[in-house]
Parts: sequence; C-alpha cells; structure tokens
Amino acid sequence: RSSDGAPVSAVGLSGVARSDISPAGGEVSLDGPGELERRMAYSADPIAEGSRVRVVEQAGSRVKVVAD
Repeated sequence: RSSDGAPVSAVGLSGVARSDISPAGGEVSLDGPGELERRMAYSADPIAEGSRVRVVEQAGSRVKVVAD
C-alpha cells in the first residue's frame, strides 16, 4: 500500500518469470519498490522461466504478464 493507504498497482512493472508461466499460472518476481515476494502470475501465451516480463493487468494479488 502507498503512504496514503491506497493499494499500489503493479501494472507497468517489469520483472522475471520464476517459473514457466501459462494461462494456468506461474510465479514472477517484480522490480518495483516493496516487491519483496514472488507473485502469482498468468499469461495468455506460454512464457519460459527466466524470461523478462511486464505486468499488463492486476486482479487482486495475481498479475497478468506478457513477455518483455
């Protein structure tokens, strides 16, 4: 959360796929401030572990990513 208590959006952040990512899911580490833990992620197309990714959508704690 930001200093005013509003949830901070991850949309636009870049990161790295920590597992293979598919429509069924996967894990990413994001480069943003306060992003200390891995996040659950999913993608429309398969993304290989280790690939750079960018967040295009957020639903709760899950993020939708695309290959960057």
